[in-house]
Amino acid sequence: KSADGIAFLQKRGGRTPRGSALPIANSLAEQVRGLPGVERVEIAGSVRRGTETIGDIDLLCVATDGKKVVERFAAFDGVKRVLASGTTKGSVTVGLTRGRELQVDLRVVPAESFGAALQYFTGSKEHNVRLREMAVKRKWRLNEYGLYVDRQDAGPTGDDRQDGGPTEDDRRGTGPTGKLIAGRREEDIYKKLDLPWIPPELREDREEFQPDADFSNLVSVSDIRGDLHVHSTASDGRNTIKEMALAAKKLGYEYLAICDHSASATIANGLSIARMWEHVAAIREVDEETKGIKVFVGTECDILPDGSLDYPDDLLAECEVVVASIHLAMSKGGRGKASPTERTLAAIENPHVTMIGHPTGRLLGTRPAMDIDMAAIIEAAARTGTMLEVNARWQRLDLKDTHIRQALEAGVTLSTNTDAHGIAGLDDMHYGVTTARRGRATTMDIANCFPLGKLQKYMAQKRAPDQLSASSS
Repeated sequence: KSADGIAFLQKRGGRTPRGSALPIANSLAEQVRGLPGVERVEIAGSVRRGTETIGDIDLLCVATDGKKVVERFAAFDGVKRVLASGTTKGSVTVGLTRGRELQVDLRVVPAESFGAALQYFTGSKEHNVRLREMAVKRKWRLNEYGLYVDRQDAGPTGDDRQDGGPTEDDRRGTGPTGKLIAGRREEDIYKKLDLPWIPPELREDREEFQPDADFSNLVSVSDIRGDLHVHSTASDGRNTIKEMALAAKKLGYEYLAICDHSASATIANGLSIARMWEHVAAIREVDEETKGIKVFVGTECDILPDGSLDYPDDLLAECEVVVASIHLAMSKGGRGKASPTERTLAAIENPHVTMIGHPTGRLLGTRPAMDIDMAAIIEAAARTGTMLEVNARWQRLDLKDTHIRQALEAGVTLSTNTDAHGIAGLDDMHYGVTTARRGRATTMDIANCFPLGKLQKYMAQKRAPDQLSASSS
């Protein structure tokens, strides 16, 4: 048994990127919903909070027969091993790549405690500690079963018992823990503590408890009006310009920017200067013939080792969207060598650069972020009106949440893009939106939440600020 446990820990080692864990969580939750007697299922834990990596998956459900539900859960296809199977909880592992395994816990909770359990098992630990402290100040008790008013004659409470949980009487609000005053709905827990309902993505005990905290306008997927960084078959994409445009239109987007790789990205079939001029014409042709969506001429232009850009200014001037990026793994060229910070700052100062793509260059679990001075980059972006990208590819999620918050506080406008290399990649926008929400981004902070006219005016301002300010006066 001990040897099995050690082997499991070795297989399970490390955290799992959100993009690998979320589809598993969604699939298992849907399967549990289909079981007889199941009334409600929700995903909790770090998956619900939208963290970039996941330790394990937490599922909660209400069911008429917990034991049968747990037994069937443990027998699902894809389960590698069963760690526990009882009347109210089951723990299993499912397989990942490279022989790794991911733990999944299912808890069956009573309906009257479901909201409290959802809040508790969503976390984070630090957020929950703050909530419990608020409850204690009111002489109340908060746990996964509910919010209770303590009785004056209370005996040993749930936290004092060896099993750490209230009895059945406690759950009904008739035991020594006290009277149950909230538990069925998560919102009621917060309301009783004089708090607004706090979105799960913000439950990290950072700024969510500030008296003036406002969560009413956080960005959501439905707010996204377009994607400003996608690729086509012109470089390393899998679909043509037209196919990408029609897919974006089907999503209800108002605009799409085709941003294929520049010449130095040789392993990504980057476009030479001559090919890029032809590509500009091809994008414009698709834009003219595709009604109902604006197709921007764009490029993902490499920032070369000396800080210069891969295309000359006259070519960049023909592009409506210029995403300047450092590609450590696939770029060649440049006459000197500058630090990643110096390279990024040089690109920001170029009036043709619309945004900096995946600014830190990280790949989750594969490549660490570049050593860059984020404060300096944010200051320059704010000063010049250059956007910073929140790259929605789940392997990147770059900028990360703390950098997003830092950028917003400095007044930087962000753009949440999929960097899609095919039609399927357009559906990854939700990963970027979740990350943006964790940074407290609103619809006013994300450029591709802007209507088309407002976006075009905003992007033009960096290129001709004096002309725009003169025309608006």
